[in-house]
Amino acid sequence: MALLCSDPNSQVLYWQRICYIVKYKESLLENIIKDDEYYNVKLAAYWLYYKSCEIGCVELDKINVDRIYESVSSNGIAVARNQLISNTGIHSTYNKKIYITKYKLDRLIQWFTDIETILQNVKIVCADWKRLFNDNTHWQDDSGRKPIGIFFDPPYSADRRSVYRLDSYSVAKEVNEFCLKNANKKTYRIVIAGYEGEHNNLESHGYTKYKWQAHGGYSNLGDNQNKYKERLWASKACNNIDIGSMTINEALKA
Repeated sequence: MALLCSDPNSQVLYWQRICYIVKYKESLLENIIKDDEYYNVKLAAYWLYYKSCEIGCVELDKINVDRIYESVSSNGIAVARNQLISNTGIHSTYNKKIYITKYKLDRLIQWFTDIETILQNVKIVCADWKRLFNDNTHWQDDSGRKPIGIFFDPPYSADRRSVYRLDSYSVAKEVNEFCLKNANKKTYRIVIAGYEGEHNNLESHGYTKYKWQAHGGYSNLGDNQNKYKERLWASKACNNIDIGSMTINEALKA
């Protein structure tokens, strides 16, 4: 995996790997379900490669691979913008204060090892989120005996461009209803993300609103007003919110 990710940041490799992802992504889940020994390390590595190169958000489902092939000429690749500005993810530049080695492959091996360690006790669900929170079972908080943290980051229902492969403007409203219903549940420490105004109704039910601003991102370099609209709503069972290096202001009282 690390070896497949260690190639340099190249525009040719970027488009090559996007073409590969588009070709094989649809059959991934079906193949995993049908064959217990199936895996595609190359697909995973190529996805990391392309995500670490992209500027803004490239919607894979809208990419016409034939157009990419047709754009190749003696002058190079004449499709879309240059994606080599980004130095994020696997393409992060060497910083001796952060990395234990200057060699990219060694850094990636260490990074993937750390991720593997983190995922040892993680439960990954591939289903509707409501399957985890139905009215018939309360296994999450051990039937009210221990508190749990719940962070919701649904696709925003406010005005925005489509950024998801399977997008939805209704999930956020369903999550909002859940947050209302469980506003007074002491064992549910709920935080929900959204744009200003999207979940203000929760404030009259004990939720505290926080203002924050995301770092980086190509769109944040321009006049992207949405970056000023980011909010978090925390239920009254929550402790004070501290999101580390991210910029967060004092709570905005309703």
